[in-house]
Order: sequence, then structure tokens, then C-alpha cells
Amino acid sequence: IESVDGDENTILHGAAFCGANEVLEYLIELKMDIEAKNSDGQTALHRAAERNKIKTVKFLILKGANIESVDGDKHTILHNAARWGANEVIEYLIELKVEIDAQNSRGETALHLAAERNKIETVKFLILKGANIESVDGDENTILHSAAFCGANEVLEYLIELKMDINAQNSRGQTALHLAAERNKIETVK
Repeated sequence: IESVDGDENTILHGAAFCGANEVLEYLIELKMDIEAKNSDGQTALHRAAERNKIKTVKFLILKGANIESVDGDKHTILHNAARWGANEVIEYLIELKVEIDAQNSRGETALHLAAERNKIETVKFLILKGANIESVDGDENTILHSAAFCGANEVLEYLIELKMDINAQNSRGQTALHLAAERNKIETVK
């Protein structure tokens, strides 16, 4: 029962990822470590959050999972949920008063990660719930930079509608347009 897979995921991680709450309950009764981390430093709660398994997230938190847990890159549970567009989990975490603008090891917020992945509904929801649209990462990249870098055009259009500064420069003097051009994102450049 203590075995791990090639990524050091425990059985608990797997059950959380799939939303298998009956299995989770059994494993927790057997005293499996609810805070065990895989090779990326993620707990079962991180894994459930990324899959938008809201019932599992609530169950794990009820059983004592740490909502402030961070992985090896300092991604919070909210970062994981935002990166995958897990809006139900995001809403619940915000209700629990997690830090909406927490930064990972690169200084990125959940809003940066949602923007990178073109998760437009998540971006809108985070902004509605008070995420700082002016936040910058460790390289002074704005949310607009993050979206342009990844060619997240739907998010870019929305951010431009919100009057974000398209000429904002990061620490290397680059605008969002520079990053899109470097990454050969022709539709973004247009």
C-alpha cells in the first residue's frame, strides 16, 4: 500500500486524481500520509484540484489536507487549479480565503498560469474575484506577456479590452509583442 509509481505518486495521489473518494477514505483510515508528495512535490490535493474534482478536494480538506501546500516549484493548490481551468475548485478555494495572488518560484500568480494556457473563463473568474491584473512575475512579465508568450489569443483579446498596457516592458525591455514574435506566434503578432 506504500508503493509509488515512477513519478512517486502514492495510491492516495492516484485516487485523488480520479476522484475515488471511497478509496481515499479507506486509505486515510489506514493512516496513509495525506500530505505525501510526489516527485514534483505535489500532494493528493494538488492532483485532485487540477482535475476539478471538487468533491474530492472538499473531502481531502475535511480530512485535514493543507490548502496552503506548495509543490517543488511553489505552485499552490490554486495555481494547479488555474493552470487546468478547474473553476469549481478555484471558487471553493477562494471561499476558503486562499491567497489569490500567491506567487510560484518564478513569481507567477494563478492568473499568469491561466492566461498562459488560454483558460479564458478562468482568467475572467479570477479577475472578477479580485486577482491583481497588474501583477508581474520575477522577470516583470505581465499577464499580457504570459498570454502572448504562449499564443493565448482569446485571453490576449480580453486583456486588451480591459485596457492593459500593450507596451509594458519586462525586465529585458520586451513587450508582449516581442515575446509572441520570438515564439513564432504569427496569429498573436497579427
